[in-house]
Amino acid sequence: MGNVLENNMYTHWNNFQHMDVFYNDTWQIIYKKMFKLINRYANCNSSILDVGCGSAVFHDYFKKHDYVNVQGIDFSLSMIDAARCRHPSYSYIVGDALNLPFQDDSFDMVVSVQVLRHVPIAVKMVEEMIRVVKPGGFCIVNELNGLDIQFRDILFSSKRKLDEAVVQYLIPVNLERMIRRYGVIVFNDWKSRFLLQPMYIVFKKSKVGEK
Repeated sequence: MGNVLENNMYTHWNNFQHMDVFYNDTWQIIYKKMFKLINRYANCNSSILDVGCGSAVFHDYFKKHDYVNVQGIDFSLSMIDAARCRHPSYSYIVGDALNLPFQDDSFDMVVSVQVLRHVPIAVKMVEEMIRVVKPGGFCIVNELNGLDIQFRDILFSSKRKLDEAVVQYLIPVNLERMIRRYGVIVFNDWKSRFLLQPMYIVFKKSKVGEK
């Protein structure tokens, strides 16, 4: 990350005081759909990494469904502290989404919820997610549709501080292109690419010889 941008982002999230925004009904709809996808391709014993986990409000769904091997990483110490308090049985560390501190092929699944727009090199984060997931494992990315200005306002409500931390909004065709460049198997065909709705994309890291 560039030093100025990295420092600004760290300051923003480390001092973030609007945790209640992650509890609104719109966020819960996103969490429910995201967990439904996760549960389709993983099970309660799968090793799962959440990149940019924040305060781990989303992990309430893992806990509710008895997932036991969940890890989260975020570059904000205050967010990680909140995550550890919320879910002490899971593992949380401070780290960089663009340089994940894990060996290649470490997890059964790697997920990201509403994070890509906040990192300065989104394609690098996708690359790192693919690097640390096991061959045959799945990555799932959820992100706002950058075309939907109205939904942004609903999601953030009056907490515009969230919107201030955006580096770039992604649109479906660009997110698809970003992911496909790594030769993964994409399970979404983007039939809804022109609809103004949050984006969810599931992709699988190929095993040797798999197409």
